[in-house]
Amino acid sequence: MNAFSGLSARCRGLTSTTSGLALVNTLLDTVVARLAERGTTTRRDVLYVPLPRTATTPAWGAFEPRRLAITIDIDRGWALVIDQPSSPVVDVVARCDESGIDAVLDLAIAINTGDFANVFAR
Repeated sequence: MNAFSGLSARCRGLTSTTSGLALVNTLLDTVVARLAERGTTTRRDVLYVPLPRTATTPAWGAFEPRRLAITIDIDRGWALVIDQPSSPVVDVVARCDESGIDAVLDLAIAINTGDFANVFAR
């Protein structure tokens, strides 16, 4: 078990309605824009934003080194996943609005650069 096991949050106010999905899309687009402000170029891939691997990114992934990705789930909130099918999920406790994005990015960038080793290891 790692330091992030068991963390979860719900995005209060988000629903599976069109307006809830529109908010999720807006938040993920904002993640891309805030990463660009920090010098990281990426793009959204449907419902997640992958981070580029660095020289110190841990080797997670089933078959080859994969990218860390940020996502948001209507029922669970922010999460970090591996850019692969059937990825393990690390729930992130943060506000499900623009004010929570910077905290999510700080954590994701630290994990992506290897500050916490492999958070997906069991």
